[in-house]
Amino acid sequence: MLQYLRSHQSVVKKGLMVACIGYLAQYLWVNRDHLGVVFAFSGPQVVAIVALVTLHNFVYALRLYHVFCRTTGKPFRYLEWLKLAVLGRFLNHFVPQLGNVYRSLLLKKKYRVNHTVYASSFLSFIWLDIFVNLIIAIIAFHYFKFDPLVFNISLLPLLYLSLFSLALIPFLFYYLSCFEIRGGRFKWLKGRFDEAMKISINSVKSPAFLFTFFCLTLLSSGVMVVIFYFIFSGIGVEIKNLELIIFNLVHRLASNIVITPGNLGLRELAFGALSASFSMGLAPGVIVSGVLRVVSFTVLVVLGLALGGRHLLLDKEKILDEKSRN
Repeated sequence: MLQYLRSHQSVVKKGLMVACIGYLAQYLWVNRDHLGVVFAFSGPQVVAIVALVTLHNFVYALRLYHVFCRTTGKPFRYLEWLKLAVLGRFLNHFVPQLGNVYRSLLLKKKYRVNHTVYASSFLSFIWLDIFVNLIIAIIAFHYFKFDPLVFNISLLPLLYLSLFSLALIPFLFYYLSCFEIRGGRFKWLKGRFDEAMKISINSVKSPAFLFTFFCLTLLSSGVMVVIFYFIFSGIGVEIKNLELIIFNLVHRLASNIVITPGNLGLRELAFGALSASFSMGLAPGVIVSGVLRVVSFTVLVVLGLALGGRHLLLDKEKILDEKSRN
């Protein structure tokens, strides 16, 4: 069964996406009277959401820049990295992983950053992003004495369990790196693993680096919470401010852990389930996710085309061929 899933991974993912979208389409068709709220946004609300989504892209690039400067030791310029980050996300929206391939090739060609360093740095960013967002949520819930219930299950113990599990990952990797392998392809893989492990561990040794990343992630999460606030307000749904933090947490998980292409359908279902658990019904969560997806995609397309993304899309075969030769 596992072998079948591995060999048909793409088909399984697309099938899951189609199933999620099909269920949501059927639900929204039956409850289509809810869809009218999409046209209830005022002009200032739309402008605010677009401006905040644009700002969120800039902050995302800044956080990625901060991590890669630390892990690679290279003197990147922020504006150059902003272009790289935006184009990477732009390309990923049209061809899965094409943006990551483009970033990896450019960094290797221009800064001699090999593919192992790139992959390790990006995984370090994902790990730090989820870890810090969990800490922010836990601190906020304790400070405001808020114990959220999701389907009548206390969320705080789950957040602590997730945080503890993530904290164990570096120690697990360190333990695995202690094993010695001699000869063959496995020795080469072990060398790449050890290099990745060294990069990841070194990235979290600096208190100054961690503090700066925490502050940037706090800013990023704050912007995202305000975006959710404007979207929920725009569709006329009242929601507690601390519940917005949970939506932000689910959004971060959906952005970093991709199961279906772009998590299309899956994220909408997760948002819908979350809004239903807060006694709002399934529709508001699905609509909020859809509105956010459309605005984010539009902003990214505009930024991507402005930075030369069209030519990169036309040269996608060339980029993939170059990757296969490296």
